[in-house]
Amino acid sequence: DWDHMFLTLERNGELVLSQQTSRQCPSNECYQAMGDKPCYPCRVVVWSSGTQGESDFDSWILQLGKDGVVRVMNSDTQETLWRSAVGPGIVSLMSFPNSGTTYTLGVVANVSTVSAATNYGDETENELTSIYEGGYSGPFWIPQYGGERTTKGSVITKTHCGGRCIMCRPAKWILTHEEFLNDCLRYEYAAVRDDSLLYDFGFVEKIIHLVRDPMDNIVSRFHHERNEHMPEDDKKVYAKNSQGFREFCSDRIDRPHWDRELGTLIDIELWDTLKEVPCHTDFLRYLYWHNHVFQITEEAKKPNLLIHYERYGTHWNETLTELLSFLGQSVKGHDLFPYIGGKNYRHFYEDWEVDAILSACKAIATERTWSSIRHYFEGEALRITSNEVINGSSMNKGPDIAWLISFPNSGTSYTLRVLRTSSTVSGATNYGGETGNQLSSVYKGSTSGPFWIPDRGFRRP
Repeated sequence: DWDHMFLTLERNGELVLSQQTSRQCPSNECYQAMGDKPCYPCRVVVWSSGTQGESDFDSWILQLGKDGVVRVMNSDTQETLWRSAVGPGIVSLMSFPNSGTTYTLGVVANVSTVSAATNYGDETENELTSIYEGGYSGPFWIPQYGGERTTKGSVITKTHCGGRCIMCRPAKWILTHEEFLNDCLRYEYAAVRDDSLLYDFGFVEKIIHLVRDPMDNIVSRFHHERNEHMPEDDKKVYAKNSQGFREFCSDRIDRPHWDRELGTLIDIELWDTLKEVPCHTDFLRYLYWHNHVFQITEEAKKPNLLIHYERYGTHWNETLTELLSFLGQSVKGHDLFPYIGGKNYRHFYEDWEVDAILSACKAIATERTWSSIRHYFEGEALRITSNEVINGSSMNKGPDIAWLISFPNSGTSYTLRVLRTSSTVSGATNYGGETGNQLSSVYKGSTSGPFWIPDRGFRRP
């Protein structure tokens, strides 16, 4: 409501003036910014460069332009003294560390040719470029991925939120919901925490929630710590195998003096079993973290998408299609981030340990958290849609596939064209980039490949 706006002015971090705007809107000066909304500039009287006690005032103009940018201008010189930032909407990729964040950001950026962003300035190779044109605040563009740095649409943005510190005492990761949400919105210029650096949750347009098998996720956390933060001598102590994982958990994660506090979180009999599981502290962190994110998506009423990391290995095409559709982007480039499977670590655990982890999940996970991870324990397959699980008998139906396997430029296009013309049946392709962005699966109701080649007049059986 521009009739009741307050303008706060600061100089060198100190409050100079906070004053309600006065409405002065001559028709020959204003922009009719939004339909029948009031036209402005508004004029306000503020301090100039004078010191306290002096009577030196300037008249400044607060202006909402047709481009949606708010500007503060000197009324005499028309010099722009301040302008609001312009940038894309934020799509928060909320992910527990080592659950597929880097792969998701990389494949989306390369296929869509739109760059990705992060809340963490220390990940930008010292290139702190805000996604807001002319701005200095986070999120920041990730230069490693290249791609267009758009000022419109939306950009996928990395955040690990709070409660994720792998070697922290419980008080550091058992957070209130408000504390957790603030950590989702916190940006950092460097690897130093500053609680004042937050962007408004209103800037977040959509949320992507990434989930990975908890057993694999926790072992991957160990691998990350070992690869990125351990000196070579420590790597010899903590080998990259089950025994090294167990020793790392015992020495650095599961501190005995924390057990008394953690034991109050769940049933005492369950705790007596769970505390013998390697990295049991990190499993608790995992569950609390996902509980918070599901609460955010429920309360925020923003569009959200649940993605399971393992689907890149089983349903790559449809997973990427869902992501791009959710982001409002399309296939323009090529995947330079091949999915590397085989990162399964169930064999790091004894059967009784898996049972104890399962019991802890049932006891601590909220209903939505449990529904998103239960298939990891019950042997079900992930459904085509990301946030459901089904058994393997309910897959979508479509025609059988006859592969045309050809070395490039060996007559592929001609062969397809002759077959289509003579049979009046359309052909298909594994490559969505060849469909002119008309990604129509040969499986009715699905988003997976292969995709129909968009030819008019040919049947799609």
